[in-house]
Amino acid sequence: MPIALSPHRIPIGVQTGLSVTATAGGLTVPTGKVPKGAIITVLAAPVRYWVDGTTPTATTGHRADVHDEIYLDSDMEVANFSAIRESGVSATLEITYYQ
Repeated sequence: MPIALSPHRIPIGVQTGLSVTATAGGLTVPTGKVPKGAIITVLAAPVRYWVDGTTPTATTGHRADVHDEIYLDSDMEVANFSAIRESGVSATLEITYYQ
């Protein structure tokens, strides 16, 4: 069941079609903004991720399946987010950043 976002959150930008490949990578936040959170939807294939700056691998990290939503609740989680595909199929992420 999805977690409800606080009603005081204001969208400040999006990132669409972020490819998650065999090399772990982070997010690209909107220029000049410091998001205080984000909601991420996983598409195409499962991913592994961490939010503390640790680099995930195809077998370590939290697992998110296709259509799962990942909620980042602080600017540190946004800055430290890193994801990698779990299998030979690259995933795609859709992200909305919040103030």
